[in-house]
Amino acid sequence: MNETQNQVFICFAAEDRYNIAEPLVFHLKNYGINVWYDRQRLVMGDNRIEKNINDGAKKSLYAIAIISDNTSDSKCAMEELSIIEDRYRNGEITIFPVLYEIMPQNIPSELCWIKELIFKEADRGSGTRDICNHIACKITEDIKQKYQFKTIQDILNCKQTEVPKIIHLLLRKYKEIDVSNLISRVTLLYTIYLIASENLTENCFDSLLVMKNKLCKCIIPKNK
Repeated sequence: MNETQNQVFICFAAEDRYNIAEPLVFHLKNYGINVWYDRQRLVMGDNRIEKNINDGAKKSLYAIAIISDNTSDSKCAMEELSIIEDRYRNGEITIFPVLYEIMPQNIPSELCWIKELIFKEADRGSGTRDICNHIACKITEDIKQKYQFKTIQDILNCKQTEVPKIIHLLLRKYKEIDVSNLISRVTLLYTIYLIASENLTENCFDSLLVMKNKLCKCIIPKNK
């Protein structure tokens, strides 16, 4: 698989690293999302333009643009945002804007294009899990569109030769569980996923993985 497939580039000013950037990276990685984060991708001696710009900002399919009072003073962040904006205009990237401790009306004029997009606001007390839920859901929906099976019913309706009988049986049992019993549903779906990883075609396997991830997000506690 291409290393940059579904990759999320995170753009921020250095002053915003610990308060907002790293919490976002933490939650996204827990969802299994491939995040391009400079501290985890660059090492001493790397060329910043070659690695962070060319392999990150220019190749990622998604980008988180953290906008704060620090952004316009950061040469690196502004350079990355310029690249991201150009790619957005060309339909090459999806941007998730995060306004960190800045009101929309106070966004610098050179960054006002951000307000064309649906954005989230955050501060030191709001947490970042809800933001990551939105990002994970968008990426999950995009992934799902690539596969033949988009729902459990699609899998149940497919030919028996495509899916082992045990999978059909467990999926029928899964559908019988009350929708409010999320823990039981996730447990059973994860069991099906483990079996699927050994037996199913790529389309069916990836479809189940997407469904499992969506359910897992439902039972993760909200921000503390």
